Amino acid sequence: MAKTKNNDNIEEVVAEVIPFADEVDQNGKKKPGRPKKVDGLVITDNQHYFISQPNDVTQAISNLSAIERNCWLQILRGIQKNKDLPDGDPKKYELTLTRSQLLECVSGHSSNLDYAFNALKNITDSKKIFHSKDGHRIYAGLLSYVDEHPDHETYTVGITPVLLPYFTNLSSEFTVFDMYIEMSFKSVYSQRFYEFCCQYRNKEDKVFFMTVHDIKKMFNLLEVRDENGNIKQKEQYKNGSDFKRRVLDKAKDDIRSLYEKGLCDVCFDYKVKEKNSRGAVTSYYFIIETNGNTARLGVKKPITPTQIKIMSEGYGKKLNDQITIIHTCLRAHFRTEQSNYYVTAISKEVAKVDSVSERVEILQKMAKQLKKIVLRYKKDGFSENERKICGSICKMFYEDYNIPYMYSKPGKGVQGRLNFDD
Repeated sequence: MAKTKNNDNIEEVVAEVIPFADEVDQNGKKKPGRPKKVDGLVITDNQHYFISQPNDVTQAISNLSAIERNCWLQILRGIQKNKDLPDGDPKKYELTLTRSQLLECVSGHSSNLDYAFNALKNITDSKKIFHSKDGHRIYAGLLSYVDEHPDHETYTVGITPVLLPYFTNLSSEFTVFDMYIEMSFKSVYSQRFYEFCCQYRNKEDKVFFMTVHDIKKMFNLLEVRDENGNIKQKEQYKNGSDFKRRVLDKAKDDIRSLYEKGLCDVCFDYKVKEKNSRGAVTSYYFIIETNGNTARLGVKKPITPTQIKIMSEGYGKKLNDQITIIHTCLRAHFRTEQSNYYVTAISKEVAKVDSVSERVEILQKMAKQLKKIVLRYKKDGFSENERKICGSICKMFYEDYNIPYMYSKPGKGVQGRLNFDD
């Protein structure tokens, strides 16, 4: 039977093993079969299992196929189930995937378990750079080996010990998602965007944005060259319409189809955020929707109109607080008319952003940059350093936030007397 466990307001549902329609030959040996499906999916109304993943893995560059990602989810599930075993216990560093789990991985693609073996082999061959919480940078593969058992229906994989804490001792920066929902998608783009929605679904305005370049980078769709400059891989979906149709629309439609059947707790829509000078889209907003299953599937319940009003008021206070911090800093280093000019210009520029939470994030980032600039210079030599501080601030506003100089371009008026060298 399924078990539930409440931990930090997240309901963990441990799924039952899917029964398989295996056939038996004349010698009594089982033949490979396919897992039972619901409308072509490997999930049912009561089959859910939640796992947690570091956010930088959710956002990582990856060229794994859908089957490889399914195998990865089974491995991650096993790692986190065994996390409380003693450090010396061999079972903590190796994981045996059962025939049922392997068939879940290839369901909808094939019933041949060789596909699962090849997927595990590719994961073993793939190495990445991991950043540990104590500042170490580790280059390693998650798996050290794959051992196919004589029955050819179960595989044991070796887990790289140095990476175990990375996936078990999770900080606040992690994503919780349902592995069976993700495994139901046959497209890698749908799988990844489901994870993105889960990462950002608890944002108060349920909006996030990504650039086209970042999405292509995460999906390994950009041009790749070797050390001699030769092209190993051409950029894919250069045409914006192809990218929209084959990546964004594919993910959106797949996830929404499951959402409308009540089998998924999130879906998304998107709209253009920015275009370049040639009219090509460079970034998109993604707007997350949640349904009545969200409480059951481990996330917050849908917000009420009263909560929306309170959140809006909260964001208004956050915006005012950040503007006050920025204005105070500017008043300490600029003349009154200059500080007023920049506060007004900043407010106009930030107001162009549709997402209120993103406005707060921009202002917070700006305030941190101002503090960093001011602290860069020594307190002695006040007159000379004030010129450098003012120049660096004006330059930062112009280059990072497209806020024009008060007197047009550098070299005119007051700005012309400032030192713009960092």
